[in-house]
Amino acid sequence: MSVQWAFQAACDRTPKRLAVVQDAVQWSYHELFERALALAGALQQAGLKPGDRILVGLHNTAEHVALFMATQVAGLVYVPINFRAHPSSVRYFWEYVGTSLAVMEPNLRQDLLRVDPLWAQVDTQGRLWMGDRQLWEYTHGVNPAGVVLPNLHPDDLSMILFTSGTTGKPKGIPLTHTNVMARTLGPSLNWDCPHDSGEQVIGLMPLYHTIGLQGCVLYAILQNNTYYPVPQFSPASTLSLIQSAKITHLFGTPTHLYALVTDPAISSYDLFSLRQVLYGGAPMSPHVIERCAQALCPRITYVYGNTETYNALYHREAPRTFEQSVCGVHHRVRVVAIGGGPEDLLPIGQEGELIVDTHSPESFKGYWQLPEKTAECVRSGWYFTGDSCRIEGENVYRVTGRVDDMILSGAENNSTRNGRKCFVGTSRHLRCGCGRRARRTLGSDCQSLRGKPQ
Repeated sequence: MSVQWAFQAACDRTPKRLAVVQDAVQWSYHELFERALALAGALQQAGLKPGDRILVGLHNTAEHVALFMATQVAGLVYVPINFRAHPSSVRYFWEYVGTSLAVMEPNLRQDLLRVDPLWAQVDTQGRLWMGDRQLWEYTHGVNPAGVVLPNLHPDDLSMILFTSGTTGKPKGIPLTHTNVMARTLGPSLNWDCPHDSGEQVIGLMPLYHTIGLQGCVLYAILQNNTYYPVPQFSPASTLSLIQSAKITHLFGTPTHLYALVTDPAISSYDLFSLRQVLYGGAPMSPHVIERCAQALCPRITYVYGNTETYNALYHREAPRTFEQSVCGVHHRVRVVAIGGGPEDLLPIGQEGELIVDTHSPESFKGYWQLPEKTAECVRSGWYFTGDSCRIEGENVYRVTGRVDDMILSGAENNSTRNGRKCFVGTSRHLRCGCGRRARRTLGSDCQSLRGKPQ
């Protein structure tokens, strides 16, 4: 099954139901499909053909959703990046994946043209498009009814996502339509999110993130729910949207949730429509989880995963049973000795490295054009995550951190090694150190230790 087929089927099932809502924009499934077809036709007129890659750096908007669905129906490979990316990073992504066309936020597009002559040439060739509402200018003269869609195979590429780049340059993670569909249907099977349930899904997670794509927008669209994109997060506007739209499904980072529950005016909002709150990234302390359960929704699900294998572990018990970093089983996982192989299993209570079976349809098979990097972390069909973990009982796994001493703070990954380099390179201190300090709110933060200055 391809995303193209599933999207068409969803639009055929409920053509009049609202698909995407953002302020004055209220598109039905029929209207979203027509807009996606128009953009697909415009991309075809620009010379793109199935398998070509399109680099996208846009906020969460209705237009972005339409563009994303256009790439999927046209058989193009969607390559999203952070809309805050530095121009040098954008050039790296462009050259690394061999992109045919880029669609950027107006401000980012302007920065690219100002600092790098490459983009003036790309723009002259008509391959640097402007996003937001300017997207529709490219569809003038396109008749959606005349757009011919290709026949896609489930093994065709759907998208290329990127690692965070904390251990080097970001690596491309190619995902087929089979991978994407498996990730999209996962919430229905593993998080008790029913199919075609009329959910109102808020889009806090960015569309360059695997959860923002499969766990939010595709989960909503392909199962006939309604998606509410949030271009820029603020606690007050988000709480207001939850109340007015009667949002039922929220996936965020600990940073999002902490900001919501600590907003001074939260008690003035009616949030009883929320039926499911999920979070990933860094763990949260029991104190914050309890506040979320009281103020937002009693049903809190903690999801541990990565872009390579998606959601490897999850926990959906009652809030009082939550402990920081504890998950239950989703995929087939193992905890093995650090530096060992897949057969070097550790007993209950001993900390080791978490590895994930890559035979799952949700899992990637290797990094884009980086066979050596793939060989480093995928061995004998197992993905070595680099995360430390301890089994504490049947189906009880405690993710304790990074094997390479990574600090998880909010949704950001921060390496203590990078912190030490920063001190050594810029500080007048003879001795310094960097480590983790437990926090009551967002998991852990960076604690610096400095000696006497010179």
